[in-house]
Amino acid sequence: MNKLGELKAKIQASTDLTEDEVSELIIKLDEQVIEIQNAKSTLENINEETSSEDIKEATKTIRESWHKVKVHYHKAILRNFGARLRTLIAKAEILGNRAEEKAAEVNLEELNSLIEEYKTHIEQAKEQYNLAREKWEQETAPTEVDELTREVQQYLKEANNHLKQAREILREIIKKLNENNKKISTVVEEVPE
Repeated sequence: MNKLGELKAKIQASTDLTEDEVSELIIKLDEQVIEIQNAKSTLENINEETSSEDIKEATKTIRESWHKVKVHYHKAILRNFGARLRTLIAKAEILGNRAEEKAAEVNLEELNSLIEEYKTHIEQAKEQYNLAREKWEQETAPTEVDELTREVQQYLKEANNHLKQAREILREIIKKLNENNKKISTVVEEVPE
């Protein structure tokens, strides 16, 4: 229950999730908390007069509730991290467009090549992010959640690696632009959703 509370607080504090995403995730988490509390209440009300059938039913309900919670918990974590990655990709695209505009003024072959390489990494990051999103949006049986989580984490890791490579290339682009008395702002205030 504490983990759910912590996750709920992280989601509410996220600047990368949209209001609709926050609401959707919080509603799901609240539903899971209620389900767990109801199952726990059933178990707490067991006494010596409770039949073994009722005890089996209560434990089955609790087990199923925990499995559902596990699925939603992991999906919420992945969506929260994915939202952060989505923001970074959007910022990278904005910076790439700025660099491309300035590079057009200089028109150096080496600079144009770096920009193409940069854009390729951003596109690959978007592809990996989209693969991850498709996975975490799938209906998942509780027995499949660990495998799904590993797959999504791998896609997100690949997307993040492409972003890291793109940042290295962007440093080179900025260096080349500075050598040609062209500057770009690396500050991105708002990212379109």
